[in-house]
Order: sequence, then structure tokens, then C-alpha cells
Amino acid sequence: MVNSNILTLKLLKSLFRYENGNLIRIAKNSNNSHIGDTIGTITNHGYLRAKINNKNYFVHRLIWMYHYGDMPYDQIDHINHIRSDNRIENLRVASSAENNRNRSKVKLAYFHKQTGKWQASSFFNGKNYYFGLFDNKQDAINAKLKGIKDFNLIYHDNHGADNG
Repeated sequence: MVNSNILTLKLLKSLFRYENGNLIRIAKNSNNSHIGDTIGTITNHGYLRAKINNKNYFVHRLIWMYHYGDMPYDQIDHINHIRSDNRIENLRVASSAENNRNRSKVKLAYFHKQTGKWQASSFFNGKNYYFGLFDNKQDAINAKLKGIKDFNLIYHDNHGADNG
């Protein structure tokens, strides 16, 4: 059992080794842990979480610390949108706004009930951008994508990637 309550890089590296997006136990830190086990339990939101010294940590944050020496101040973004893919090349530090710009399930058009039309709009850096109302969803999506480009609203390349 590890006595230190503060997670340090030295402690982290004494307990685990990194291997292809996983932390593998190299030392026991409780009676329930086994050397060689991959750490982490999947949460309801798809992230891996692990307990070290009775404190829960997201595994992607531990992996970041393992590679760069300390916990990031901001959020960690999973570039490919797969929350359990903790390969270091899939992780980047991001502000909340930057992380939101790399969301996969983004509504590119909304049905406007009052008019019976599809609305194209975007909220970016605290400002609303309105691109119009359209008879069909695809026209609204096209208008939003054009508006994003015309107004230079910079999103991550993967933003909305799951919408088709």
C-alpha cells in the first residue's frame, strides 16, 4: 500500500508503465490490485477512471501526467472522439471552448417549430451567428457550413464528424 496522499510523477511511474494508451500496473497499491493489470473502469460517459490512494482520476489525465510531468490545468480532448482511446497521440490539452469545437455529435441544423423550417445558426466565442431558415435540413446544413467558413469560425477538423 502506498502511503503518500499526493500523486506525483515519481509515484505514478513507480506504480504503472504506459503501453499503447493504457497504464499497466507494475506495483501493488492495494490488496485488490494485481501486477500486470490494465487500470481503469469505464464510466457512464465512456471515460476510463482509476483510483489511486483512495482518489479517483481519469486515466487520460494520468497518461498526460505520465508523459508531460504534471496534470494539465485545462481539459484533455480526445481528438478522435473516442473517450476510452487514451493513446498519447490522441490527447491534447484544450480549453472548454476548444474541446467543444471538437464535439462529434453536433447539431448542424435545428427544426424551428414556429415556422416549420430548418434553422442554421452557430454560437462561437460568445456570439450567435444566424444563417437563415430553410425548407429542408440539408439546405440548412449547407448554409451553416458555408457560414462557418465565411465568418472564419475555426473549429477542430473533427467537429461534427459523426453527423454525415
